Amino acid sequence: MKSGIIYKLMISNDIVYVGKTKDMAKRIGLHKSSCYNENAKGYNLKIYKLIIREKYGVEKKHFYNTVKIVWIENVEYIDDHEYRAREAWWILFLKSPGNIRIPFAKPYGEYKKEHYQIHKEEKKEIDRKYREENKEKIRENKREYYQKNKEKFRENKREYWKENKEAIKEKYREKNQTKREYKEVIRLQKREYKEKNKEEIKEKKKESSREYYQKNKEKQKEKYQTKRQNLSQDEREAINIKRRVKNLSQDEREKIREKDRKRYQKNKKKEKEKFRERGISRRQNLSQDEIELINIKARQKKRAQKMAEGLLYFDNLMTQYDEDINQNDEINEKNFNN
Repeated sequence: MKSGIIYKLMISNDIVYVGKTKDMAKRIGLHKSSCYNENAKGYNLKIYKLIIREKYGVEKKHFYNTVKIVWIENVEYIDDHEYRAREAWWILFLKSPGNIRIPFAKPYGEYKKEHYQIHKEEKKEIDRKYREENKEKIRENKREYYQKNKEKFRENKREYWKENKEAIKEKYREKNQTKREYKEVIRLQKREYKEKNKEEIKEKKKESSREYYQKNKEKQKEKYQTKRQNLSQDEREAINIKRRVKNLSQDEREKIREKDRKRYQKNKKKEKEKFRERGISRRQNLSQDEIELINIKARQKKRAQKMAEGLLYFDNLMTQYDEDINQNDEINEKNFNN
């Protein structure tokens, strides 16, 4: 036969806790340690945090004077569950507010849920600190766990995919739809902004280009000079002509174009020969893939031209057909009237 004591903790004639022990003096010391030692396991329990420290505001130095441990009864028992059942009876009878877990009253899972709800924010803060301090460790553990259970993860994924095939597809469709809608909204907003702030955007572009030019003035000059050095005589002449043409009026440009046309008509064969020679010299420097690409483009261009000619021919036929039908209708109408 074993024996134990059922006791209660009291503050200002209020019962705050009911428990069991074999040594009351030792137990009250443990209560004090758990209440004020931040590293203690039960530091944030309801009895210590919410009742003793916050509700009654008991300080460490006044603990023994304020919190009293009171004997209720001695219990003789054979099995531990008899002792715990007696403790539960007294907790329920005295309606102790500090006892979160009452033996045999609820399943353990419910107590866990209640405890989590009370200490939710604290647990989140503790977990967050742990994650920040042990980032590499957590990452390494995850990696190791994944490597050990690779096949299991894959199998689970396959099974999940088979079971939820349609739901996953629908989810992806919705996701893509929302993405498209969002992109469309952004595009419209950008267009509206551009239309409203046309002048402002132009000014900003000019300003940014000026700033860029001022910052990279020397680099631009060097680039321009190297480019000029690598140019052939014909290319230099072409650049000079462009510069001169820029400063000309519209009439002067027309005159120059007319001269060029006449010159080209006179020297047509020579110009074509020059152009062909240039093409041959360029082709010689190209790789086989580049030549093949040029030929493909040329073939595509020819096809497009033929298609355009065919469509034009078909349109002409259809217009002619419509005209013939209209003429026949007019003739038939006249004959009918007569």
